This record gives sequence, C-alpha cells and structure tokens, in this order.
Amino acid sequence: MSEDDRLYDMVIPLGTPADVIAEVEKRCNVKLVQRKIETGSGGKTTVLAFRGTKEDLEEARKVLRELMERKVEELSGSRRSDRS
Repeated sequence: MSEDDRLYDMVIPLGTPADVIAEVEKRCNVKLVQRKIETGSGGKTTVLAFRGTKEDLEEARKVLRELMERKVEELSGSRRSDRS
C-alpha cells in the first residue's frame, strides 16, 4: 500500500453542527467514523472523525473551515437582528 492509499483520521472538533458534518461527508471523499482516544486523565473517550486519504482529508479540512465560517456569519447576523 502506497502512502497515497493509506487512510488517516481527522478528529472533528466538539460542537461541530451535524449539518456541517453531513455536508463535509457529502462533498468530500471521506467517511464518518467513531474513534476512541485517550483523555489527559488516563481514560478513553469516543469522538467523531473523518477517515480518508491524506489528500481527501486536506480537502475536508478546507470545506469544514468554509462551512464553519459561514455558520458563524449566519449566527452573528441573526444575533444582531435580534437586538434591534
């Protein structure tokens, strides 16, 4: 298996909206998986991650950032109009 064929995981930041996660999975060639990671206290916890090739995860990171920035703009705009 070449390095280009290897699969990697990119942990999804906690609090990422479900619609954003679904859109990244739809637009990029990645799969949503659950992954156990160690916590700082020696325990383990389960997190969501995208699994794919290095190239696909780089694209997923870009799309995730774009969608999150758009989501923040939407939320900021609605808060400003609530104050009026």
